[in-house]
Amino acid sequence: MAPEISTAATLSLSDGRITCQVSDALQPVSQEELAHLVLGPLAAYTTPTRDARITVTRGKHLQPLTIADLPNLKRSMRSGLAMRFPDASWQSDELIEVNGSKWIYFDFTTNVKDRSVHSALYVTSFDGDQLQFLLQAEGASGAQSWAELEGCGRTLRIE
Repeated sequence: MAPEISTAATLSLSDGRITCQVSDALQPVSQEELAHLVLGPLAAYTTPTRDARITVTRGKHLQPLTIADLPNLKRSMRSGLAMRFPDASWQSDELIEVNGSKWIYFDFTTNVKDRSVHSALYVTSFDGDQLQFLLQAEGASGAQSWAELEGCGRTLRIE
């Protein structure tokens, strides 16, 4: 049985067409701070100690991305991640369905600057764009928030 998460808010983007539940252990990152982050995320949530976070990005492609493109995109992304993080420990590398939508799902742990970073990446097509939810927890204190992060992943909805 999945652990209970304490839900404080619904993350809602694109006029409510993209949603997930966000734990009260995570607080939204301000729009000012979002503007300074690489990749210009649509939204981000983090713990007060910044050791666990959710980052949502939406990227354009030269050709509109479709659900049928996900297997090829998954292979390409997996190859790129393996090159960037050659010592990663992979827990999952698959296509999944969450609440009726198909997603690429990667779950892996890497060491960055002598800290263990657990990451789960959900990727899908949204109106021809690439939508990504990146969940990350660093170190022992971040690992304590992992169930809270996974709760967001289980509640992802695309309309």
